[in-house]
Amino acid sequence: MRPEPSRDVLSELMCGSFGGLCAALATHPLDTIKTRIQSGSAPTPTVSSVTKAILRKDGVSGLYRGITVPVVSQPLYVGSSFAGLQLGYYLWDRYRPLGADSSTCGGMSTTESTLRLIFSGGLGGAACAVAVTPGERLKVLLQMQGQGSVATQTPLQTVKATLAAGGWRSMFVGLQATIVREVPGTILWFGAFESVSGYAEQAWELPRPIAVLCGAVAAGLTFWLPIIPIDNVKTRQQSA
Repeated sequence: MRPEPSRDVLSELMCGSFGGLCAALATHPLDTIKTRIQSGSAPTPTVSSVTKAILRKDGVSGLYRGITVPVVSQPLYVGSSFAGLQLGYYLWDRYRPLGADSSTCGGMSTTESTLRLIFSGGLGGAACAVAVTPGERLKVLLQMQGQGSVATQTPLQTVKATLAAGGWRSMFVGLQATIVREVPGTILWFGAFESVSGYAEQAWELPRPIAVLCGAVAAGLTFWLPIIPIDNVKTRQQSA
């Protein structure tokens, strides 16, 4: 028996949230370096020079500046993306043309299967963008602190200062760029993951965990390589 749609969405939200938490803890130092480079605030924006500047001024703790925000927002980021994808699959299967078996995607043509992924991935990306833009805005502001004339504040102080300067709209600065980043990026991410992991498991007969790892690597590369330009724009907007 197929699980209830609400249970599918909740399951994806929970599993994605845990994965997002692990990602936040593992990648935040690299994300801090990326933000400093993209903001254009570093005099010589290379990975080596920015890393040395952060370590020289703040030590290792400087690489984790603002970590409290992604610990909260990254689970929401990944969880909402996975939940949106699952909801998109449900809606597509629920409202497919009459005569099609709505309980499974089996029997779909290649074109319909691709359209189903585009619709669901796009929905997941849009949900993700709306859910995490305030957290992304706050994270970028915190990562920029302690540099030049930018004062160091706690997350709560940063939120209050941002709201005082521009109200709630200021927390959604960069929303359009985030949507432009997440919608195609999420479609590419899930498409690459499902294709590569499925091929690795079936054609190469790799164990499921290894196949998933192959799919995740392919998905990460497919997501980031085309969207770096728009991510750069987003960071410039949100660091202002």
